[in-house]
Amino acid sequence: MAYTDPEVAWVGLTEDQAKAQGIQVEKRLFRWTAPGRAIANGRDEGVTKLLFDDSPEANGHGKILGGGMVGTHAGDMIGEIALAIEMGADAVDIGKSIHPHSTLGESIGMAAEVAHGSCTDLPPVGAQTLALLYAARRRGSVIFRPVSRIDEAVVAHVQATLRRRILRAFCRARSAGEL
Repeated sequence: MAYTDPEVAWVGLTEDQAKAQGIQVEKRLFRWTAPGRAIANGRDEGVTKLLFDDSPEANGHGKILGGGMVGTHAGDMIGEIALAIEMGADAVDIGKSIHPHSTLGESIGMAAEVAHGSCTDLPPVGAQTLALLYAARRRGSVIFRPVSRIDEAVVAHVQATLRRRILRAFCRARSAGEL
């Protein structure tokens, strides 16, 4: 924990430590440009990073190995990640936990949702990324990776929501002359 501005907090393995130990990790980031509390506070420069076991034995449901946060009050929130490591939680466990809206702590749940592919509150992306996503959608490529533990109806709903948001953002960017 570093009491700087913004604060820096980390618990568990780092990417470098995992690499040195030969552990495959899946890294997921969630930038604080989406949570309403960060925006309302005028402090959306933060980021939450979670590391999950990505070994073949984990079969896509790896337990959390480490996590870090950079942002205002990061030190106040790192305890949730420490608890998740102690419990042996995976991304689904963390994502399904209640994270009150609108709080900075919901970025932990959102980072976990990004890891298992159900996050619908992704931060805004640039026009070039939108163009690539739109092209992938038109080709029928998979944009959203379903997880077997999630109800198929939820997966279908989230996929449809993401497609609508991507298409709307793409159309706005194109009409604004950004593409």
